[in-house]
Amino acid sequence: MLTVLAMLASPSAEAKKVKVPLDIGIGPAFHMMTGPVAADQRWHYGVVLSVEAVLDKKTLKRLRKKIPREYRSAIKQMDEVRVSPSIFIPDTIIFSPKSDSTSVYGIGFQPLRINAPLISDPFALKGFAALRATYFYLASDSLPGSTGAVEMHFLRPAVDVGAELEIPLSDTVLISGAWTSQVHIPQSVGGRVGEIDDLENSIWHIGQASGKIHYRFPYKINL
Repeated sequence: MLTVLAMLASPSAEAKKVKVPLDIGIGPAFHMMTGPVAADQRWHYGVVLSVEAVLDKKTLKRLRKKIPREYRSAIKQMDEVRVSPSIFIPDTIIFSPKSDSTSVYGIGFQPLRINAPLISDPFALKGFAALRATYFYLASDSLPGSTGAVEMHFLRPAVDVGAELEIPLSDTVLISGAWTSQVHIPQSVGGRVGEIDDLENSIWHIGQASGKIHYRFPYKINL
């Protein structure tokens, strides 16, 4: 799969533009930060976003002659390949003003993701694992165990494990729902970016429930 993605991302001098479906998805997200933050306020809110060129079986078959011979056998074994135009497009934006006494504002990126299809018809169900980078600013007047107001910058890499259900409503419109467990290197609540504490007093796991509506339209890529 990585070989094929490299081939798509690094076209040869003879590469030609071809039309593939571009999938843009956006919707609400709900984040639960295991530990003291969840004890203070269980859910924090945000938006999830995806921008991907989708090469499904039908598209891969149509483009087969445009793919170098050495890659065709690998392509045959794939149900779908998805390629993001840039790793710098965030997949998560946290925008959660104080509903009580804690606010969180941040952003997350998912530069690499591997899907494992479980069901493909009449809907798509897949498990996935991914690498992640997360940053957010948290401010609270009431976090458990704190002696005063807490302000902190959280910056950590993570590993994501989750599942996503995708239901087509038409050829161009789909809806999806997902759950992701994001496991970060622990950072002390109220601590600096470099500080690590035990799990009980840290932010280390973020559970994310999300839903998206997707719109697909033709898009030209080099192949």
